[in-house]
Amino acid sequence: MDRIETPALGARVRRGEVLFRARRGEDVAQFRAAVSGEVTGVNEALAKSPELVLESPYDQGWVCVVRPSDLSAELGGLRIGKPVVTWMQDEVVRLHRETRNGDEWKWSDLEARFLGPGVAPNPAATGTV
Repeated sequence: MDRIETPALGARVRRGEVLFRARRGEDVAQFRAAVSGEVTGVNEALAKSPELVLESPYDQGWVCVVRPSDLSAELGGLRIGKPVVTWMQDEVVRLHRETRNGDEWKWSDLEARFLGPGVAPNPAATGTV
């Protein structure tokens, strides 16, 4: 990973919009906001050490903090709790299965297959609450 492009402190983001980008050469992967809100923290250490995202994602490699503007309205579209553990394990298995031949993927392909649109369907909108 060559570079992480973080949002500006104070930026307003909407759920599903690009929040930050990871770059490796010409390859780019876009990561979308899980919730709408304001960026209240940005990890400045990533400018000098973007590899922290991979080496320490839950400690030193965090990217940014978003203060939700309407969490109650968007909570139903988030993957939280025990179901997310099963989903994540299934995604890891799927990633290993699809990369079994050792080919290096373009990040745009990885984004399309695994990062998705960044927005889960809203159960209230579909009547499945």
